[in-house]
Amino acid sequence: MRPPEETVRYTYEDYLSWDGPERYELIEGIAYLQETPTMQHQIVLGQLHGLFWDYLRHFHKECIALFAPYDLRFDLNQKYCTVVQPDMAVLRVESLVPILLIEVLSPSTVKKDKGLKLDIYKRNGILEYWVVDPEEETIADYAFSSHLEEIICYCPNKGEQRISPQIFPELSIALKDVFGCKNGIGFEWQTEQPD
Repeated sequence: MRPPEETVRYTYEDYLSWDGPERYELIEGIAYLQETPTMQHQIVLGQLHGLFWDYLRHFHKECIALFAPYDLRFDLNQKYCTVVQPDMAVLRVESLVPILLIEVLSPSTVKKDKGLKLDIYKRNGILEYWVVDPEEETIADYAFSSHLEEIICYCPNKGEQRISPQIFPELSIALKDVFGCKNGIGFEWQTEQPD
């Protein structure tokens, strides 16, 4: 099969038939190519996943943290459904229902992560959604309850900022552990490969 086009709408059956190394998301029938994430993206995602994984295995064994790629499907009863691959999800183990989704922004995903996916997650009962910006070093926390939306932004450059998920208020994450020194080695982001 030839690669999907962004001007054509596809069904879930079409999505399942795509082969090849490329990854796609299907949002209301429109195919979106998933570009390869940057090193900065992967480091921030790895830090977040490690912090959540450790917390959940000690204090909330009924939940698990997963990172992409995996399919999260919505609107399967519709002709043009939605299949997304969030960067990270916290799911209830028994039902595999996601309760917290996290997207780490890349230049090519900003509009989709802050717009389309925000709307999809809110409409489909996701309790909480984090949008993490590694360039600006911010986390936007969208907590959805009773169709109300609470947005709390955090920035690590103003003292010892911390963030706690609304669904796990006892988990307090220092933003320097997400964006700052990695494992105590003083990692600096590299924008170019060394010679």
